[in-house]
Amino acid sequence: MKKRFLLIAVFCLLGFSGFYAAEYKAGRIRLELHEDIGRFSLYYMADAVIESYLPLFIVKDPRSSFLSLQINNQSYRLGEDTAFVTKLGGTSSNPALIFESSFVKVTEEFAFIRTASFTVANGVRITITVANKTGQSINAGIRFLIDTSLGEKEAAHFLSDKRQINDETVIDFSTDDSYWVSGDKNLALMGSLLASGSTRPSFVHFANWKRFNDAGWEFSYVKGRDFNLLPYSIADSAVCYFFQPEQIPAGGSRTITIMLAAKDERGFSSSTIATNDTPPNYAPSNYTPPNYTLPNYTPPNYTPPDYTPPNYTPPDYTSSDYTPPNNIPPSNNPPSNNPPSDYPLSDPPPVVHAEGNPTVNQRESEIKQSMQADLYILQDLMNRLQEHNVSRRLTDDELTQMKLQISRIKEKYNIP
Repeated sequence: MKKRFLLIAVFCLLGFSGFYAAEYKAGRIRLELHEDIGRFSLYYMADAVIESYLPLFIVKDPRSSFLSLQINNQSYRLGEDTAFVTKLGGTSSNPALIFESSFVKVTEEFAFIRTASFTVANGVRITITVANKTGQSINAGIRFLIDTSLGEKEAAHFLSDKRQINDETVIDFSTDDSYWVSGDKNLALMGSLLASGSTRPSFVHFANWKRFNDAGWEFSYVKGRDFNLLPYSIADSAVCYFFQPEQIPAGGSRTITIMLAAKDERGFSSSTIATNDTPPNYAPSNYTPPNYTLPNYTPPNYTPPDYTPPNYTPPDYTSSDYTPPNNIPPSNNPPSNNPPSDYPLSDPPPVVHAEGNPTVNQRESEIKQSMQADLYILQDLMNRLQEHNVSRRLTDDELTQMKLQISRIKEKYNIP
């Protein structure tokens, strides 16, 4: 558990209430980009019925995970260093954080991915590009720190597909670890190491978070050291990717890729970009339908049969022998609209007009508005289902939301 008492006290004194975030969703993943501080948060939908999201790493203060640069031996913490201006960029399907200074432009772009065992998005691919804006070559390195939390109550804070990581560890790829995991019995975050589709880092360091936070770049690895830094940082682990400085020519760029996802037992094998919102292409762009002409059809010559109705003679109503149906004798007196003189008259029942009762009138108006709103919802569901069948595929999130709306309306009107 995090023991950052001084940091929490400062937040309380300042009236800390959170950071603004732009939100993006796909499959089971919710991504939040914090433009004001240059950070991101990542959540996984653990329960699709009620759309319950759980964080995959520390999100209470997103600033504890961050991206750093080292340019010509000078370190910069992006989102905080005044040499850089931070803004949002990209598209709704590929959002990005952009950090720009007078000498480099850094783009941190996100794409939703799904791994082999998932049918919808369960993670993101993070592509970091450093573009040299100067007229001469620069020496640029990249450091990416993730403040993990899910494994901090477990015996092993981290696992890889090859080992348990119980204390400070550096993976420098003298071994073939493909991915690491930070998780508990309910949820786990998985990060790429040697996975296909990601960039091989110089090394990955697992250590106490505060040691990373206090260091400008890297620090000496102490084999067997625990994840504590007394007195305040206890059982506080983190993972940090290092891509050591390389030359970037004038006008050139350097790009690295990292993948983060909810754990898949098959790792990042066969990971693909999630395209839940794109309908399949059923016909190639150069497809031409066949030229089809209906055959010349002539209906058969049909003549209706000669039909003669039976001979029918109406009864003679003036005849003395005619008796009306039900043996009701004819009356010599014309009908009268007036009641007989002995008919007991009484006052008509009182008529109650709802218009004169403001409570009844308001209630009827509320019922009409509620029914009209439900009709709009049902019409929208029908339109979206028709669109689903004709032009595009609905996402799992949209289908789940539609099920919830239908269940609410059924319960409201007692529909079995």
